[in-house]
Amino acid sequence: MKNLCVSIALLALFNLSLFAQSQPPPPPRAAQNANSNVTDLSQYGVRIQPDARLIIVMAALDTAGFNPNGDSEFQQLLRKDMGALDPDLRRRMHDFFERSKKAAETLRQEEIKRANPSLTEAEIETKAKLSLTDQAARFVSLAYALTPAPDLSEPARSSDLPGELLEVLDFAPLVREFYRKSGIEDRLPDYTRKYQAAGDRLRPQISKSVSDMAAYLNTRPQLAITERVKTTTSKTNLKGKQKEKLQNVEVREHERNFYVVPDLLAVPNSVKFRVIGDNYFAVVGEQVQPETSPELRRAYLQFLIDPIIYKNAKEIAAQRDAIRGILDERIKAGASASPDVYLTISRSLVAASEIRERKQKRIAIATFKAQADAANKRQANTEEVEVVKNRLTFPNAKREAFEELSEAYENGAVLVFFFDEQLSGLEHSSFDVTSSFAEMLASFDAAKEKGRLSSGETAARKEALASLAKRRAENRQRIKNDESTGAEIRGNELIKDLNDVEKILEEKDYEKAESSLMGMLQKFPGEPRILFALGRTASLSATGVFDEELRNARLNKALTHYQSVLKLQNEDTPKSLISNTHVALGKIYEFYQEVMDENKAAYKEAAIKQFDAAIALGRVDAAAYTEAIAGKARLSK
Repeated sequence: MKNLCVSIALLALFNLSLFAQSQPPPPPRAAQNANSNVTDLSQYGVRIQPDARLIIVMAALDTAGFNPNGDSEFQQLLRKDMGALDPDLRRRMHDFFERSKKAAETLRQEEIKRANPSLTEAEIETKAKLSLTDQAARFVSLAYALTPAPDLSEPARSSDLPGELLEVLDFAPLVREFYRKSGIEDRLPDYTRKYQAAGDRLRPQISKSVSDMAAYLNTRPQLAITERVKTTTSKTNLKGKQKEKLQNVEVREHERNFYVVPDLLAVPNSVKFRVIGDNYFAVVGEQVQPETSPELRRAYLQFLIDPIIYKNAKEIAAQRDAIRGILDERIKAGASASPDVYLTISRSLVAASEIRERKQKRIAIATFKAQADAANKRQANTEEVEVVKNRLTFPNAKREAFEELSEAYENGAVLVFFFDEQLSGLEHSSFDVTSSFAEMLASFDAAKEKGRLSSGETAARKEALASLAKRRAENRQRIKNDESTGAEIRGNELIKDLNDVEKILEEKDYEKAESSLMGMLQKFPGEPRILFALGRTASLSATGVFDEELRNARLNKALTHYQSVLKLQNEDTPKSLISNTHVALGKIYEFYQEVMDENKAAYKEAAIKQFDAAIALGRVDAAAYTEAIAGKARLSK
């Protein structure tokens, strides 16, 4: 039982957060039991609801400069709301994020080097680089470690805490300062409504997904766990001198919940999974498709399966030595595997269930198409045998399932092939996996499972993994090509729209130009060229205005747009645009230095800084470079 408790603790730290892999479209649903139509998710233990701690932490992270989600509608709103945040706090949050990322990557480099001393420094650096999902996952762990707002207190530092949480634990004081200074407390109700709306849009697919998982295993989730706890009380006699210790057994019931938590600031199409006590949290980014997301499906399967593992602790203990022998051999061979038997069983059963259920859907599609083709052939009075024969071999579904099983095996689900075979038998019966699990374990054959370490089995898995990697690379290239084509079309459209605005500016209709540009931002969120055009429009509208208050308001608007260009620049932003932006900012600060009665030295310093930045870029734009040199010369006299 002690080993089981350790395993449950490990399960709580087990993170399934990865980019959701592209999957084929869901097949037509085959007839299943009445549970398929879910109207009340609570009967499946599922709740879809935002978490204020997550919103606050991820908002602080976004303000610090972490931008995994492009420039979504919610991010634009958040950045507008956080525009007046203390620059020093923003800088400290940004510095912490960069330091923690570098420290985490350095630590991973050391670990990789110890495990693979033959790798080159470049290979080690590439393997250690944190993905966007990895970077965000650490701060999700922090969010769930904090107490509710307004306290947002972090747990005491301890070696018992997960490593990824320890890496960012010192971000908590900055989160509290952000909460106090940003005004996010007043905006949380509105933010929460937007998050809830995003979650509600997922509800129909989540209903189908969880009912599919429960129907496939022919089980219902266990929504409460009963625990027997020994307690000791002291009894005092009538004279008040002697004490008698009494031992009792208390029965405590714990409610279990599976929370789907929308995150509008997450990496798109990602799922981050955490288990905290009896509560399971699946944090989902935008674009996640619950019916086809392996990460979300496996998260809910773990919610279904964990109580089964707990219930069958004695049966698992009977097979512990045999399973551990297999794990030891895998570990000695340098493979990825946990020495913990309970964790291995949980991972393996979850992976096998998810892969087999999806395989059955693909086979259902093949069957449907075969029947349709055969019917068409009959109507045409031609031979139908070959059509049905070719369809019913289901080569693609079987091949893809074997590839995915091989991948799970290599990633530590060492018993995934064993449970795949066991579930195959369960599919043809009406038995509940909960009542059948003990029987599954009883049929465990250690010699057969050790046979999967043979050269022949290993070669087959390696070939399957190579095929899977090739297929995924082809999918990524196809998506990249589609995006490239779309980007080219959108780029041409953007240029045309900007040219139209230029004609409006020539007529000095600044209000109409600004309105057109704001409309373009809806089509091209965060596009630097539009923001620069907005800055130029505001600056031109201030020309010749004698009302100082109105003039300064328009120039300040221009400053805001130009600063947004610099903030949102990336490797694709034209250097010439950046150079012109620095020059435009420098000229506004130079103008303020001339007309303002206060802060002349500060405006002069700010103007020189912008001109220097443009000069440092070189002659990426000849006119801007020349103007920057001239501007600095004027201010230096």
